[in-house]
Amino acid sequence: MPNNFLTLVIQARMNSTRFPNKVMSDLSGAPLIERILQRVKKVKKIGKIIIATTKKREDDILVGIAKSNRVEIFRGSENDLVDRYYQAVKGRNVDHILRLPADNPIPEPSEYNRLINYHLKTDNDFSSNICSFMGNGYPDGIGVEIFTINSLIKIWKNEKRK
Repeated sequence: MPNNFLTLVIQARMNSTRFPNKVMSDLSGAPLIERILQRVKKVKKIGKIIIATTKKREDDILVGIAKSNRVEIFRGSENDLVDRYYQAVKGRNVDHILRLPADNPIPEPSEYNRLINYHLKTDNDFSSNICSFMGNGYPDGIGVEIFTINSLIKIWKNEKRK
């Protein structure tokens, strides 16, 4: 049974300069964000999933998507992703955060499980499969990162002093 100490945060917003409304684009009869949610819900060790979006009106649609898919929603800064992640998990029982940009359209649950196992076994502050990882050979679109809450807090504090 998964614990909330391992939380997946999906960063998503409607306002994209290269591909507006990308997360709501149709992918085999459903919005991209819903297809992503279907796949990441198969990751065995994730305790909680949070869609982290902005407070902008055009992102209101993501609130409904989160509710209908029984995941949490957090609304924060549009441009400060470090703050959005920090505020999304602040005050929760979270030890590790998986970071998934919503433009990674094909998350692979078995690869997520493999990265989580690696990360927890090595006691790293940060692990990623975005670059070449254990011979994965995966293309862009599958990547995820995992980091500790302590590393996020440290980065957030350093960012806020600038």
